[in-house]
Amino acid sequence: MSELISELTFEETLQQLETLVETLAAEDVSLKDALAAYEQSQVLITSAQQSLAEAEQKVMQLNQNATAFDLEAFDSEDSSI
Repeated sequence: MSELISELTFEETLQQLETLVETLAAEDVSLKDALAAYEQSQVLITSAQQSLAEAEQKVMQLNQNATAFDLEAFDSEDSSI
């Protein structure tokens, strides 16, 4: 199951979590089904958190690269326009 979850996009993971929340909110859900849904939701949450952490790291890296780029050179060249 973990292999299948790791192949999901972030959006697909959120969709599955929403479905599980609906399942858990149902009045007629058995304890066994509720526990299974809860267990699966924990795996999905971990996957979503990992995806967010990777995206955050990428944004930080891009920001760091942009900060290292010398924009003042462009400003002095464009001042004649």
